[in-house]
Amino acid sequence: MLTDQIDAMTGRAMGDRGNAADQNLPSTPSEHQAFVIGRAESQIGYFHRKAGRERAKYYGVKIAQIVLAAAVPVAASVHAPVPLTGSLGALIVVLEGIQQLCQWHANWIRYRSTNQSLRRELFRCRARVGDYATVPDPVNLLAERMDAIASTEVAGWFTTFSPEPGKTEAGR
Repeated sequence: MLTDQIDAMTGRAMGDRGNAADQNLPSTPSEHQAFVIGRAESQIGYFHRKAGRERAKYYGVKIAQIVLAAAVPVAASVHAPVPLTGSLGALIVVLEGIQQLCQWHANWIRYRSTNQSLRRELFRCRARVGDYATVPDPVNLLAERMDAIASTEVAGWFTTFSPEPGKTEAGR
């Protein structure tokens, strides 16, 4: 997961760890603009897809939990075997534990927020509004802002998936 994230930040295809194409940086202003805009559009698409996947996982687990929770009193009212009723409750707890471990909700929100930040910056650059209206090269400003957004996203990953303060791997 984190390597996918870093690949998206660096503009590499998933799993591409560097090739000759990475060395062919744009040499003309029009190539530079196409490169930066293309990269912005690529990152917007990446974060849109990832947000959708995380949202689907989150909703899938929550819907399953609601259905299972509703099934517990039904099972009890029809005098279902106790192990079945208990298993329904245990499955709810397991699903919640998996959701907490994978952080699908937090990931969905963070991916969507990053997607919207990138969209906003690309729009501002194309429309030449705000800071983009006053700088000599709005595409360079877009590249800088995309990098800042990417850095914030990576920092969010480290915050989400870092051990809790005071806990070590052995102490978990």
